[in-house]
Amino acid sequence: MLKRLEKFFKREGVEYKKEVELAEYTTVKAGGRCEYMIFPEKNKLSRILKKLNEECEFFVLGGGSNLLVSDRGFRGVVINTQKIDELKVIKETEKEVSVYAGCGVRINRILSFCLKHDFSGLEFLAGLPATVGGIVKMNAGAFGSSVSEVVRSVELWTGSEIEKIVLSEKDWGYREFKREGVIIGIEFVFKKAERNAVAKRIKKFLKERLKKQPLGSRSFGCAFKNPPGEFAGRLIELAGLKGYRIGGAEVSKKHANFIINTGNATASDIINLIKLVQKKVLEKFDILLEPEVKLVGCEL
Repeated sequence: MLKRLEKFFKREGVEYKKEVELAEYTTVKAGGRCEYMIFPEKNKLSRILKKLNEECEFFVLGGGSNLLVSDRGFRGVVINTQKIDELKVIKETEKEVSVYAGCGVRINRILSFCLKHDFSGLEFLAGLPATVGGIVKMNAGAFGSSVSEVVRSVELWTGSEIEKIVLSEKDWGYREFKREGVIIGIEFVFKKAERNAVAKRIKKFLKERLKKQPLGSRSFGCAFKNPPGEFAGRLIELAGLKGYRIGGAEVSKKHANFIINTGNATASDIINLIKLVQKKVLEKFDILLEPEVKLVGCEL
């Protein structure tokens, strides 16, 4: 079956690699191999998605910052979005601007674009090693803001074709984009602002992250969603788990809602630590923490 797909990739002119170590493509640097990783361009994506949907398991990889793959790897195709990186202004008024971004555009790139053109709206994501497709998929948020506040529409592959969908409040939840499908592109709506003000906000949020979070460590960001009215990190710390280790995986001493790979952690180490944190917090506070990270082939 996968040999048939290889012929399809060659026929379509799609770049691909075989037996790829997925740890190299994730920020936590753990996990096994995938059989194929492809690097499609947007104009070929609809045909590719339809074919993969008929033939095999697949998932979409952006920045790999919110992903943990099993040590057994993934028997299927991983779609790497790095070539789906168009970024342009599509509409502009006196006070606001619509910007189109392909799902593979990195956060640091769109922030640089906004800074250059005096646009404001995503500064709260400064420092995240993610793509715009990923931040929309999980409705990323921080410092009292969330991505849903600046997204007008998405291009979404829903099983047969790519549709442009104008979004409403019902399409979003806490750390969740509720529509099923593959996000191809996003229309953001930003406010116009003074460049110095945008730069100051970026620096402010980046400084806050550097102060409170273990940036630069091998992690996937926050491991758990915050329960209603609470902070997961606070509960984990009160459960006495800051600095607790299983194998090479450690609850960060700097921020308890971060699980870091100290250098040689396996995906199993990380999963076992996630389970232990859930167990201890449940026993102490009667609250079951829900993982924020996307798990592929891993079971809790």
